[in-house]
Amino acid sequence: VTLPLGRLVEGIRAMSRRDYDYPVSNVEAHDELGYLTKSFVQMRQTLHAYVEELEDFTQRLEDKVEER
Repeated sequence: VTLPLGRLVEGIRAMSRRDYDYPVSNVEAHDELGYLTKSFVQMRQTLHAYVEELEDFTQRLEDKVEER
């Protein structure tokens, strides 16, 4: 339990550094920790997509401001 939980915590820390590829642990485990990890990975993917959209929007907005 300690090792997978530690990797999940490290995954959370990595996400705060915008490292969305940090491997957390076995998401195929069929216990509470496995379900928590799977949910975290899904949340991280969603957040990463939102961050990319926001960065793209910001770049397009900066381009428009520069054009004017």
